[in-house]
Amino acid sequence: MATYATAFHHDDTAPESRRSTTTVTDLSDAVDYLRTATGTATDPDEVAARGVSAGSSLGTDPAAAVSAARDDGLAALAAVPSGARISVVGGLRLPVEEYLRTRMVELVVHGSDITRAAGAAGTTVPFAPPQPAVVGAAVLLAEVGAHRGDGPLLLAALTGRGPLPAGYSVL
Repeated sequence: MATYATAFHHDDTAPESRRSTTTVTDLSDAVDYLRTATGTATDPDEVAARGVSAGSSLGTDPAAAVSAARDDGLAALAAVPSGARISVVGGLRLPVEEYLRTRMVELVVHGSDITRAAGAAGTTVPFAPPQPAVVGAAVLLAEVGAHRGDGPLLLAALTGRGPLPAGYSVL
């Protein structure tokens, strides 16, 4: 991980109006990103507020809003060359392919959260993420845990040889 200040941070993927002077932290991969970003973005009240805001922004036709966002995202992604480093939250920058791994975790985990919340409110929301997405999310989260020193604990839990502590999270 390298942090540096720049008088003009040039991000080829950002429109001219979004380029700015900032401190940039270059990260090598998705593990570095999750370890860095979640250190400041996991306050439960803030997470809940962001969730409510995101839900409200979907308007009266959430399915159409999600489809439009997906289409916009795919179009934006098509314009980013492979291997390009992109700027994300908090002045962090990492290879686009690695950032996409973190988005897969978000979609799988929060898709499950939405399904559980809707079920608790009496509404059935079908959610069955594709197996490759679940595997990718699980692998990345296991990497985060292993990098912070919890590899043996995770292996014991995954093989039925020990429990995880109450409330345990790799994030």
